[in-house]
Amino acid sequence: MLETGCLELINLWKKKKVQPSIVDPVLKEIDNIRLPFHDFSFSYVNGYCNKKVAHVLVKQVLNTHRAEMLHVTQVYVFELVLFLYEASTG
Repeated sequence: MLETGCLELINLWKKKKVQPSIVDPVLKEIDNIRLPFHDFSFSYVNGYCNKKVAHVLVKQVLNTHRAEMLHVTQVYVFELVLFLYEASTG
């Protein structure tokens, strides 16, 4: 299963044989990746969780007024990811 947050890419994937697109090289690469798999699905997923986590991390760095590289996931970020995952799966 391949998932993307880009609904437009999914729509282009579904129409790839009918409607050539500027992203044809990307679609061909996805097609090559799927070949070895017996079962393959390409679907859209909402990026809500990613946006929330990214927002929290950016806000943290902006509040420190410096560039920062995090090598360890901070506990509250992990808890936010877990909370958003549980909320999205019901």
